[in-house]
Amino acid sequence: IWRDIKSRGLALINSAEHYYSSEERVASLPPSISCLTSRPAPIPPLAVRPGNLYVTEVNTLVENPYALYAKRILKLKKFPNLGGIADRRTRGTIIHRAMENFIARTFGVLPEIDEACELLKRIIHSEIDSEIIPSEVKKLWKFQFDLRIRSIVEGEFKRRERAKPFALEAYGKYEIVLSDTDTFYITAKVDRIDKEPEGFLIYDYKTGQVLQKDLDKFSPQLDIEALILESGSFKGVPKGRVLALALISLGSKPKQINKLVKSRDLKNWHDAITTLVKNMKLELSPFYARLDTKRRSYSFDDYDHLSRYGEWLDEDEFCEQKLHLHFPKGRHN
Repeated sequence: IWRDIKSRGLALINSAEHYYSSEERVASLPPSISCLTSRPAPIPPLAVRPGNLYVTEVNTLVENPYALYAKRILKLKKFPNLGGIADRRTRGTIIHRAMENFIARTFGVLPEIDEACELLKRIIHSEIDSEIIPSEVKKLWKFQFDLRIRSIVEGEFKRRERAKPFALEAYGKYEIVLSDTDTFYITAKVDRIDKEPEGFLIYDYKTGQVLQKDLDKFSPQLDIEALILESGSFKGVPKGRVLALALISLGSKPKQINKLVKSRDLKNWHDAITTLVKNMKLELSPFYARLDTKRRSYSFDDYDHLSRYGEWLDEDEFCEQKLHLHFPKGRHN
């Protein structure tokens, strides 16, 4: 039986190779399929460009503007998983919810370390059990998280020595004035804000490993969240001084990296994000595909297949193309 299955499989492979190696068949395909595409850089009209961004989309605008074009202008979104998908995104959601729950339940007082570890363990296990994923994956994830729980809690004790939790999952927005009649907003939901007598600390949870050089050189999400807090635009959080920004890694080797905030940093971040937004919103700038591949922290995203990445490579020249898009009134904001 096995030899028969293998034989039929090889026959299918040979058939497919013959089909795609046939010059006659390839020649019969329309040019849009048979010809390799160029590296896209669409230039949509100013009227259809977004009037706001989520803070997480600022990274996309810098690294892969084409993905923002597909998502916000063409309104194309990935189909949601139908359940049972045990991917990196699901893991991240679980541990973010678990940490939010853990900090909320220890907001005023952090219990002794053994009790705190047991509490976090129960919370994480409960979050994992609530997901529709294979039982084998649930067992594996519980085992993996159990190995790092004590390190996570020890890090939390160090954070509480300096400051106390002040706000969790707070919403805010940063206002950028484009003209007398046009204002652009960047909205954010911060993971956590702590307060000490001299000011505030902003934390962002990461499920992977974090690098100091990335935080120092390119961290638009935290930088913009600092601008929002300094302007008093987070709900339930008073205007105040931001002392530091930090990434908390909750991966296999939990750790925290910090960046001190100086007044000149705030001006530089404001100027940088204002220039970026004006270039996108007020000028006919292209939405380049995979613009900054060296900076990107991942290899692929949900829109690489749409740009037909693979038919062109990261070193290829861009093909800028002006588009004439018309949408019903109210279709874009």
